[in-house]
Amino acid sequence: MSRESIYLTGRTNIKNSAYFLDLKIKDSASFLVLGINDKELFKNYPESSKIFIYISDKNNFYCADYGKIGKYFSTKKINSNLSENATYCLKIISDEDPNRFKVLASSTYKTIKGSKQNTKGILFFTQDDIGQLVWKLITSEHEFPSLCLNKKLINADKWAQKEIFISTVYPTVIEKVWIFIFKKELKEREWVIKWKEFSQAYINDDPPFEDDVDAQEDWINRLVENISNKNKFFDELEKYLESNDR
Repeated sequence: MSRESIYLTGRTNIKNSAYFLDLKIKDSASFLVLGINDKELFKNYPESSKIFIYISDKNNFYCADYGKIGKYFSTKKINSNLSENATYCLKIISDEDPNRFKVLASSTYKTIKGSKQNTKGILFFTQDDIGQLVWKLITSEHEFPSLCLNKKLINADKWAQKEIFISTVYPTVIEKVWIFIFKKELKEREWVIKWKEFSQAYINDDPPFEDDVDAQEDWINRLVENISNKNKFFDELEKYLESNDR
């Protein structure tokens, strides 16, 4: 940020639950994926305002520019291996004055938990008020899909780990994500490669990106069936229902 100064005027506090960073380490670089839990986070700020993430790791300090609210980046690269103990905060900054930045809003610092959220998984999990929906799949071409749970559910995150949720929801989520991947032709995206690696543990042939819709649908159906069989979704659901019907 090559400006003379930063000043604060009427700054708004951003809730730490409104966003998160997912940390991915590759070679000697760190990739920080910005995830938004609160869809209203940027609603009251000019689209020209900029998003910055400030990161503190041991004795090192980094600033990542995610671009303007109207069209921001989801991933930024830092040429350093960040630790899981690194802390970060988000700031929304107006640069209307060419000589200084005005901080419109900021969060407090919190610890990066990327490796615990998504280094081994293929989904982000978020919570939001989604009306009468129990869950909602949110897809984007540029980042991992998110499974949004209704925040009005008590202990929604724990409930999502139960057999009744996994066996009935996961097959549909997997189907929807692969339909999205094929439709958007997202063969080379980093997150899609990870989905491909996950799927190849259950099906021998590669995703048929070059084939027609029928072939892709057949591949998805076989994948979902193989996943369900290997994880015994029906048996696990049956046991869960029997143990809770007493």
